[in-house]
Amino acid sequence: MRKLVLAICVSTIALACGESGEVALETQSSLVTTPDAGEENLSEKPGSSSSANDQTTISISTTLDTQQLTSSSSTSSSTSAVAPTTTATTVTSSTAGTASPVAGGSGSDSYSISNIPGGKVLSVDYATANLGTSTSRCSVASINANWMTTATKDTASPNHLGIAVVDGVVIQGTDPEYRGVFGERVTSLSSNVTDDWSGKTMVSRTLRKGNSIIENHYAWYTTDTSGFSWAVSGVPLVVDGEYDPNLSTSAQSNYTYGAGNHSFIAVNPNGTLSFGATNSLTARALADLLVAQGNVDVMMLDGGGSTELNIGGQPVVAGTSRKPIWFGMGC
Repeated sequence: MRKLVLAICVSTIALACGESGEVALETQSSLVTTPDAGEENLSEKPGSSSSANDQTTISISTTLDTQQLTSSSSTSSSTSAVAPTTTATTVTSSTAGTASPVAGGSGSDSYSISNIPGGKVLSVDYATANLGTSTSRCSVASINANWMTTATKDTASPNHLGIAVVDGVVIQGTDPEYRGVFGERVTSLSSNVTDDWSGKTMVSRTLRKGNSIIENHYAWYTTDTSGFSWAVSGVPLVVDGEYDPNLSTSAQSNYTYGAGNHSFIAVNPNGTLSFGATNSLTARALADLLVAQGNVDVMMLDGGGSTELNIGGQPVVAGTSRKPIWFGMGC
């Protein structure tokens, strides 16, 4: 067993790390060489394992201007996630972090950026941030979003999995029921949607600004796409503080959950929305890290040879030659 020690603000936690389905990690100098995490059929693709025992310090600056929404129908806490009872299998970091975040941008494009194991995360004040989606890299910063089908991922016009909304226009793709949707929607609704049979939160609504609210759907169970200004699809890891049941030891052998490289979006009820990419964290390790920072919604996006976080159009984590849907600032 190896340990990854995370110092968050002034408290220190330890995550147990074990041997699991890792893959060879992609770097900027070697694009589109890593197998893709969890493509169309979520086939199991166990890989080799490599890790280091590093220490990462993260201090995310946030603001408190955004209204936190509470739900009378949700069965979970809005301030802490309830993890599955199974033992987590995680991957340790091969890179060290920085002591504090670095500020970037200005005005509605302001952000702070911090190191995480194997990657970086940008944090913004949702109340003022200029967020959106695009079919090309966003001018300030962006990450790759929707998975693409195996047959089309390296073509000029890939078929995306799940829906995407760019500039208010819905892009329909193949939509397996396990794909969740994360987006900004104009709606008067504020409460969460809970599954009457399982009690699981199916839609989390945590942050609002004006008439818009951030929605994190556990699975896309409706064809109603009205009101979205932007949206992407992925695999929800945490919804309103509840972990995805697939985040268990057995799921780590599945390539989607066991691979170490993918992009992600996270929501903190204090008003912060974060997005980034990593080359060194399994789905469970990523969820644990982001929940420890106070996030209650986490959406994992495509990985493998599609992984990229860019700033000013230049990759700073991994990099891809593919044509994904992009999410970020300045889109």
